Amino acid sequence: VFCTIAEIPPPFREHQRNVMLFGLYHSTKGPTADMLFGKIVNTIKRLQTHGLIINLGIKDKLFNINVQLIVGDLPGRSKYSLLSGHTGYFSCTRCLLKGTHCDIHRHILYSWREYQETRSEPRTQENIDYCVSLIATSKTKIRPFGVLGESPLSTILSIPTQCVFDYFHVCLKIHLPVLISQWIQLLPKVDIEKANAYLSDILYPHTFNRRPKNLSMFNQWKAKYDEQFTYAFFRFFNDGVAEDISFYDRLRLVIFRVYPCSSLLRKSIFLPFDDDIILTSNVDHELEHD
Repeated sequence: VFCTIAEIPPPFREHQRNVMLFGLYHSTKGPTADMLFGKIVNTIKRLQTHGLIINLGIKDKLFNINVQLIVGDLPGRSKYSLLSGHTGYFSCTRCLLKGTHCDIHRHILYSWREYQETRSEPRTQENIDYCVSLIATSKTKIRPFGVLGESPLSTILSIPTQCVFDYFHVCLKIHLPVLISQWIQLLPKVDIEKANAYLSDILYPHTFNRRPKNLSMFNQWKAKYDEQFTYAFFRFFNDGVAEDISFYDRLRLVIFRVYPCSSLLRKSIFLPFDDDIILTSNVDHELEHD
C-alpha cells in the first residue's frame, strides 16, 4: 500500500522519494481488507485528530491530515471497498445497476440501454452503511446490492466518490485496443509493415522489459505494451515519419497523458455510447457517471 502527497504535483509526486510505503503483505493467501488496511486506517484517524508535527529546523509545524482518494486495479478495488468484483452483480461503485448475466460469455453485462431505461439510484456511503447493517443482522450470508461487508476505509472516506478509477487499465486495456482495431481496418498491409518496422527500431531503456513490435498482435498486448505503443506513436508523429504513410491524414489520434503512477490525469475522449452498445465491464459503465 503506497501513499503520495496530493499537494506535490505530478510527475514529482511519483518520484520514489515522495512515495511512502504504508503496508506490505506477502503470503500464499490474500489478506482481508481489515488485515491490509486496519492499522493504516487507525493511524490516519489518529493523525486526523491530533495532526502531524514536523520539525522544519527553525520550529515545529503542525499539519492537518486528510484523505483525498484511493486508487487500485479492479481486483484491488473490490478488495479494499468490499464491493462485488467486476465480474459479479452490482459491481458498479457509482450506481445500483444490477447487470445482466450473459449465458454465452458467462459473465455479467452492463448495457447502456438498461441504464437509460432503469436510471438506477446512485450508490452512496449511506447506502453501503445500511447494507452493512443488513449483513450484520442477517442469519444467512447475503450480499445486498453487492456489498460484501464493512470496509475499514469507510471511516475515513466515501467509497462511492473517493475510490477512483484506475484509468491506466481502463484506457489502455479497454478503449485503446478498440481504437487500434479500427485503425488497422483502414490500413493497407504495406502501412502496417511500416508501423511494425518503426516499432522494432525504437531503442528503449534497459528498464523497459515489454516492447511492442507487431501491431497485428495488439490483442495479446498487456497494458504496459499499450502504454509503450502510445509513447512510441507520439514520437512517430513528432518525428515526421508519418508524412510518408498514406493513412496519416485519415488517422484520428486520441491523445491522453499517461503517468508511471498508473493513472491518467486527463482523459480527452472516450468512445461514444449509444443505445445498441453493450458495455462488457462495469468500469465502462462507471465512466458514464463522470
